[in-house]
Amino acid sequence: PPKPEADLGETVLIDTRPGIADMLAVMRVGAAVTRPDDGVVVPYSIAPAGGKDAAIAIVDAAVAKAAEQGLDSLGRVTVDDSFVAGTIRLVEELDASFVVLAWEGLRFGQDLLLGNEIDAIGVQSPVPAMALKVLRPWERVVAVAGDLSTAWKREDGLLALETAKRLAYSKDVSLVVITTDRSLLDGILDPDEVEVILTTDARKTTLETVTSTDLAVIPAHGLQAATGIWSWRVTKTFTDVSVAMVAGPH
Repeated sequence: PPKPEADLGETVLIDTRPGIADMLAVMRVGAAVTRPDDGVVVPYSIAPAGGKDAAIAIVDAAVAKAAEQGLDSLGRVTVDDSFVAGTIRLVEELDASFVVLAWEGLRFGQDLLLGNEIDAIGVQSPVPAMALKVLRPWERVVAVAGDLSTAWKREDGLLALETAKRLAYSKDVSLVVITTDRSLLDGILDPDEVEVILTTDARKTTLETVTSTDLAVIPAHGLQAATGIWSWRVTKTFTDVSVAMVAGPH
């Protein structure tokens, strides 16, 4: 079951798996989520028994990067043969408030059709999670509210807006919101301070709006629901775009 609501940036777990994402970029995203709540970042690694020493070295380097950014941090290495099980166990042990996962981005066959470890963590996590692929410094953040037809999808739309706000404000870049319902911004964003694109087809508008210099923040259901020709178009469009895919606990 979901844990009681806490500040999003209270205790942020940051995945440090090597070779998947730029560690400095991942740490900066973790910092953006954490700072408004004066929270703690927790760079972590899930390692098999024989890989613990290498994992410790990676986590220590991530802790050093956090210190360079003036963040309170606590490194953790957990021995487990399952990245998914180890991550969920660490979330529960530390009473984490948010998880940032390094991500290679969408791969049509494996992800949209078969699923992956990121999906498994999103389903099992008792707290909000983000799968992050950063290709380059972003010049604009584009928040996509996605399908708002059910209560849980609306919650994920709100999570995308809150996360995007923190990421945009941390770098003082512009924020664009794509939504089918302008009232979603109430209490989160001032419509006069952001560009709001009101649309009846969020998926089509998103594909027409995002560029390679954007960071797109999108609810997981907005990407995973794509089928047929749309799934191919989504995969193609986001191949060269930095993406933060978010999902709340449901």
